[in-house]
Amino acid sequence: DTTMVLKVTTCDNCGDVSWSIKPTGERGSVSYDATTTSSTLHAVFKDANTKFSIQASVDGQLIIDETATCKYVRRELRSVNAKDQTRFMLALKEMYSIDQEEGEEKYGKNFLASQHLVALHDTGTYHFHGNLFFFTSHPALQVKFEKSILSIDSGLVLAYWDFMKDSDLGHDWDQSEIYSESLFGPVATLKENDYRVSGYFHDVKMVFDPDSRKFPNAGHTPRGYLGALTQTTSSKHLQRSNSYCGFRSTMGQVAGTNFVACMDQYEDDHNFRQLDVCFEEKVHANLHMMHAGQWDCSVDWGDFYEEHKVWLDEDLFSIVAIIMSSITGEFFTDGYVSCPSSCSNTDDGTDDDSSSTCSCSSATSGINSPEDVDSLTKAERMSLLTSTWKSIGTSLNADEFIKFRKSYDMDGTIFNNVFVPMNTKVDIKSINLDKIMDNTKLDLLNRLILKTVLFQGSYGIMMTGAAPTDPLFWVMHPIFDKATHALRLSPRYSGDGFVWNNMKGFEKFESMTPFTRLDFEPYLGAGTKTKGPFLKNSELWEIIHPSSEAVYYIYDQFTEWGNVNFDPFSTRSVK
Repeated sequence: DTTMVLKVTTCDNCGDVSWSIKPTGERGSVSYDATTTSSTLHAVFKDANTKFSIQASVDGQLIIDETATCKYVRRELRSVNAKDQTRFMLALKEMYSIDQEEGEEKYGKNFLASQHLVALHDTGTYHFHGNLFFFTSHPALQVKFEKSILSIDSGLVLAYWDFMKDSDLGHDWDQSEIYSESLFGPVATLKENDYRVSGYFHDVKMVFDPDSRKFPNAGHTPRGYLGALTQTTSSKHLQRSNSYCGFRSTMGQVAGTNFVACMDQYEDDHNFRQLDVCFEEKVHANLHMMHAGQWDCSVDWGDFYEEHKVWLDEDLFSIVAIIMSSITGEFFTDGYVSCPSSCSNTDDGTDDDSSSTCSCSSATSGINSPEDVDSLTKAERMSLLTSTWKSIGTSLNADEFIKFRKSYDMDGTIFNNVFVPMNTKVDIKSINLDKIMDNTKLDLLNRLILKTVLFQGSYGIMMTGAAPTDPLFWVMHPIFDKATHALRLSPRYSGDGFVWNNMKGFEKFESMTPFTRLDFEPYLGAGTKTKGPFLKNSELWEIIHPSSEAVYYIYDQFTEWGNVNFDPFSTRSVK
């Protein structure tokens, strides 16, 4: 319900005022004292995204004739009062506790079980990341999620997480209020608790689909859960960690300055594709990786750091650590790692033998154990990892620690056009040759990395397409929709329109998406025409415009982006 105070201000002594408030369409209801003659009226509006005609007359003369629309307000989660936070968390817990049949029976046809949302994001058919589909797919996915959670409790305050606000915590990022027991539970989980979260989501389970019949288009782990082929964890429960092979990552949240830099870049070049690259690499960045964790590794990164911390920068080491499971995926794709296609489980999705072997291992010639890595030459190890250092150096805001070099001499072998780490952080635009890591130190890192990616152990679900298994997923992504609203509403950015210049091989503007008109009902209405049951990107882009009748929400504000005050509607950047 939305309570509004309506007041006639067009005259000082209006006399008796007659009020009339009616929905302009079939939906919507409002309650007010229709008998009052006061110039001030309290009205309670119901039903989001519903238009109401508001009229006021004095002596038969119409003095007010306006239209108002009620919308939900998406608010930064920590600005919501404790009572409404709890209400949101309880509804989210309920959504993750029941299946589709039970949910529909209890809450109606708008309920969608979390398993279906996990499978949709885990699809191999569409590319939700790494291209412009990021801008249309995630807002649409959020709509499906919010329709479901609102079917449980229609009075919720819809929430998002501006994770950039936590950049001020630095190395203590894992102490954010977001990870409190009253919200999403800790990321600093414990080995003795099998890296399970405590609090509301302690009992959340992985989505088990052993025969791939229920979700045939989704990725699956060898144990039959939704996820990735390189993910071999035996736990049937949600796992989350900030520890990587025994090393606590200190790589905190990105700052709001990263977001502003992306906006400034777009203002300069109006290149929509490059804006996506900037948002995903500089703002979204390590968001998934830093909540995944990695354990049961063949080497201990904590011990390695303690032994070499005199010269090894802790932040650089964190950047390298959190990306290791992703690098194993690249090695798997390139044939250097093999993973079992399936591992035996019991019918309920638990490991039938905790001592059984279900892990990825080296398929690299001559490397059958971690110790075999030590038998390679320095140049051989470097050769296996040149693409790895490029992957690390071109992502995760690593440009202060890893630099491109036209050539690098590794023990007498010259490697051309490579990325190499620095001993310590340097200015992004500079190359300080004195700080480039020498052969001995780099080779120590190379040995550690190879042993880790070739014999990786286990990692958390947040690193995979099945990331929505973790309810934290749903408050992470609206900040990018908020950014898109700012872009599309501000003449400063939207004056020349938005050109869908996606990379080849990815979703085109007229490509079909997995989203339908029904996802946006009852708000979409008859005014928007679509050509088929599934929406094209072009149709989706129109529907999710902030002024669209299908968009049932607005954002709390557009001037706070993490720890930076930035007004996208001003005439210049304010940093």
